[in-house]
Amino acid sequence: MAEQDEVPAATSQLLYLSSLPTPNGNIASRGLTTESAHNSLFQVQVNPANPDQAALVPAPGADGRLLNSLADSALRVFEASRLPGADDKFLTVEQPTMLEKIGDNWKVVSQGRIGFSPTAPAPVQVFGRQPAVAPAAPTLGQQPAQRNAAEVVYLNGLPMPDGSVGRDLLSNRQAHYSLFELRVDPNNPNRAEAFPAPNADAQLLYSQDSILKRVFDFQGRPQPGEEFLAVQQPAIFERSGETWKMTAQGQTGFSNQPQQRQQAQPVTRAAELAPPPAPLVRQLR
Repeated sequence: MAEQDEVPAATSQLLYLSSLPTPNGNIASRGLTTESAHNSLFQVQVNPANPDQAALVPAPGADGRLLNSLADSALRVFEASRLPGADDKFLTVEQPTMLEKIGDNWKVVSQGRIGFSPTAPAPVQVFGRQPAVAPAAPTLGQQPAQRNAAEVVYLNGLPMPDGSVGRDLLSNRQAHYSLFELRVDPNNPNRAEAFPAPNADAQLLYSQDSILKRVFDFQGRPQPGEEFLAVQQPAIFERSGETWKMTAQGQTGFSNQPQQRQQAQPVTRAAELAPPPAPLVRQLR
């Protein structure tokens, strides 16, 4: 059997920033350039599947400038997992800072995290790779293969306002910046339940209104010591062509301990035909 040609991945638009965001996270479009300069500090990678979303990372070659004024440059945009050592000469991106476009300008919606290394890391490419998405649903007459565990697809960004998800935001392997995981129903490969991705609680709690609220509704705010999400009702996604679309927002609370991972709940034909229960989620229109 001949191998299928790889589908070319969309390319991110690259912008460069030579200054810092304002204290409230705003970045004016006039401060961005399309070419790197000798004083560029950060690179902005625009999501080709969602031009209103972008990731901010250190600009190539800016490590020395950022390390020389760490507290007044990189640590204004990123959290650091530790302080640099004597031999550290480069920054490593553990999680990019995420931006959202508002009008003609950009705004920081989620602060990233950096580390340090004595050797140069590989170039950071947040978007633009062709993701490995879940296989297509079986055609009529075919039976899905028996599975012992739910298939999981990771969501590395946010759905659009209508719930649709760009293919570039999906992967079959978790990344350090993955936000949610979609657990595919073993009995219905066109349906999935969404939960926070493993170890993503801190990032989601840090950006409750700008990121978490887009997928899960919640009441109040976490109390001191509540550092984890406690999902009461998962968000529902349905397959849409070669990607997924959110059809119902989930419901979450907060907890002082991590939630035990659960498998996706299969939906039987009887359950599909039964009258719906009292609404626990906000349906998307």
